[in-house]
Amino acid sequence: MSSDALHLLLLRHGQTDANQRGIIQGHSQTALNELEQRQSKLLAQRLAEFRPRIERLICSDLLRAQQTVAPIAKALNLEVFYDAAWRERNYGPLEGLSVDQCPVLRRTTNLGEVDLPSGVQTGDQYVEQIRLALLELVARHRNAGCIGVVTHGGACQAVAVLLGENRLLLDPDSVPPDLQQSSNCAITHLLCTWRGSDPMARLRIACANDTDHLRELITSRDAG
Repeated sequence: MSSDALHLLLLRHGQTDANQRGIIQGHSQTALNELEQRQSKLLAQRLAEFRPRIERLICSDLLRAQQTVAPIAKALNLEVFYDAAWRERNYGPLEGLSVDQCPVLRRTTNLGEVDLPSGVQTGDQYVEQIRLALLELVARHRNAGCIGVVTHGGACQAVAVLLGENRLLLDPDSVPPDLQQSSNCAITHLLCTWRGSDPMARLRIACANDTDHLRELITSRDAG
């Protein structure tokens, strides 16, 4: 493999009770539940063995991401750099509601099926947020070997949108279906390479939605 390559690991935060109950979180400061605290530790163990070794940890500044990155930072003995650009999409007044409650809010506020309440970030706005965050990361850390980014399911889906529409980097590969869905504490491995002095990167998806490190808990939960 070329030495002029940057490995980007998108790491979705662990599960919260809101995730489990289908509650919209957005910018809400929700905490990990007990299961996902254990899964975050398994993710940390997996990343401690990953090669090339992670050199820098970037993390969303929301609580569930901070709690996920803590055991990773400890396992790798790395400082964490928090960046609000890697937050989940802002859902404004929809946050704290279940998906089933959203139509009720639409009716009571006289909104159409495709209208968004005031204060909700549009999908296009959020995809653009992630596009800029990712391009800045690639440009700033071109000479790094591996960067870990603890983020959210929405960010992983935004990357899938960008790749599918060729709005991100030069010559993207096809987008695997698994990138459209990201499990809690899953790893999505992106590989950026350059041709000589060309400033544009080629992006390849090495794997998406990798949860092999969580098999232990999944097996024990199914058995119980």
